[in-house]
Amino acid sequence: MSLRLQVNLIITTLLAICASVLIGLQIDNTRRSVHEEVVGANVVAAQLLSRMQWIYGNSGLVGMAGFLRQVGRIRANEVEIRDEQNTLIYSSPPSVYKEGRVAPQWYSRLVAPPLEPKEISLPNGRLLLQADASRAVLDGWDDLRSMLWIVLAGFVLGNALIYALMGRAMRSEERRVGKECRSR
Repeated sequence: MSLRLQVNLIITTLLAICASVLIGLQIDNTRRSVHEEVVGANVVAAQLLSRMQWIYGNSGLVGMAGFLRQVGRIRANEVEIRDEQNTLIYSSPPSVYKEGRVAPQWYSRLVAPPLEPKEISLPNGRLLLQADASRAVLDGWDDLRSMLWIVLAGFVLGNALIYALMGRAMRSEERRVGKECRSR
């Protein structure tokens, strides 16, 4: 194996290690960010919805459903109201943010926090609150994809540059060694 190839393989390995560390840091940062956003939004939503007893007292499940329709989507949460027979009375509208797009399943499992649904009991039914990390995960996926393209471009260009510079350095060294051999 030539010296040029050996040096290039060492540098390629170092670049791959650096790229792996950067990607790992990005994924870990996204995991923490998604957790903070989703858990925070879920706690606020749970506090808000658990304090809605006065709306229920005045107008029942239908009144609560009407109130929630007026409120619209509660950030990073899916809300349902079900009666005693488990009939769906209300379901929150889907998110319109980056509508129709989803992050890959493997990435979602990697960064989304596992959160159990919360149930708020009502006299004639229940309110279900499920954290929805899909939009925050999609933002993280978009950031990671951009970073992967930059890392790949840097990896390819860095290797090409090192290979070319090593070739140039080796040619001048070969000429120097050739001159020394001829002068002997």
